[in-house]
Amino acid sequence: MTADAPDTVCVYAHRQPAKNRLVVNLVNNTSGSARSVEGSRFEDMDEMPPVPGATVRIREETFGRIREVYLAPDRTPLDVARKGGVCEVTVPGFTVHAMIVAELE
Repeated sequence: MTADAPDTVCVYAHRQPAKNRLVVNLVNNTSGSARSVEGSRFEDMDEMPPVPGATVRIREETFGRIREVYLAPDRTPLDVARKGGVCEVTVPGFTVHAMIVAELE
């Protein structure tokens, strides 16, 4: 599995074999302070910059054939583009956290 997302986004994936699915969490790990480019100064941040979106690629050979993908917890369906055994999922923008669930066949 790979993800195209800003450097501030950490991606955590885990299988739930009992439920036959893969859960992927994307977390915007921007903290309340930022280091300047020179690395010598910290500045407080008043707000967290939102993530404009991300792309997650899931290799079906590794995880199994994907039946559907949705944004949790509200089960908003996400489009899946299949190419060469890889499912590409576009995740809409988020501020702090996005969770996608890939239901497997």
